[in-house]
Amino acid sequence: AAERLNGFKSALSDAGIPFDTRHYIECSFNNTTDIDETIREILRKEYLEHKNIDAIFGATDIITTRTLGILAELQIQVPSEVAVIGFSNTQIAASLNPALSTVVQPATEIGELATNKLIATINQTRPIHEFETIELPTQLIIRKSSL
Repeated sequence: AAERLNGFKSALSDAGIPFDTRHYIECSFNNTTDIDETIREILRKEYLEHKNIDAIFGATDIITTRTLGILAELQIQVPSEVAVIGFSNTQIAASLNPALSTVVQPATEIGELATNKLIATINQTRPIHEFETIELPTQLIIRKSSL
């Protein structure tokens, strides 16, 4: 999650847009009611009252899916008023209305690398105390929610 946030901040910086903590929400998956209320409150204040939001990036497609529902409830048009992009490309992303633009992780490659690392660790005669960071490329799939 921290890496996604850093990537988001970096993309904003590259586009000359300052990161504003008022527009950043950290959500817990333990209570969807709290997530919905937080999203609803921010959209009412920052969009309906001040028109301060023109795009939303959700760190997961689950959060973004809930956001699309709340935008519809508040009669905020996607993407003409607020564009929306998620992260993960879950199976439902293409089926939503509008279909959700999303960042895709190479899940098969992640699984293969993790399995290979696990097997290598199991086959080691000495304990491994090193950590390795492996960065894989992502892909942006543009759909109707951000056009």
